[in-house]
Amino acid sequence: MIQRAVLLSCLLIIAFCSSLPCRAAEITFPTPAYDAAELQKVKDWEKTWAGKKISTENVDQVKEFLHEAVYMAMKDPAIFGAKSIWFDIVPFRPYELSPGLIAATKKYAPEARLDANESLVGYGDVAGYPFPQPKTGSEMVWNFDSNTRGDGN
Repeated sequence: MIQRAVLLSCLLIIAFCSSLPCRAAEITFPTPAYDAAELQKVKDWEKTWAGKKISTENVDQVKEFLHEAVYMAMKDPAIFGAKSIWFDIVPFRPYELSPGLIAATKKYAPEARLDANESLVGYGDVAGYPFPQPKTGSEMVWNFDSNTRGDGN
């Protein structure tokens, strides 16, 4: 009777384990910043704003798009010891990743993980981004740190 119970338990465990995925999900990279509708809104907005210089005089008109610290610096440049702060609005253009960088990210990212101290392990000095869809600030920082490793070519 005990042998049957053990055998049945083993069969249930095997059945359960065989139903689990045996490899990680495929990595989708790069992830677009905008979907088509959002990108169209950006392109419509830039018809009015592209080529314009934003300064203290007109920064209120684009305040909703700026971080509060940037807005405050633009409103009162003296807090940074500057006479003026300005920037030009340029048309949207995608940041193109090299095919090698995309391939390296897909190849090496499945090995990357953070340990208990949030140090990067299982990645080393290889190419690509370790976390193509970062979920934490630490993963974003490691992607930034890995930015100069390029595509390995």
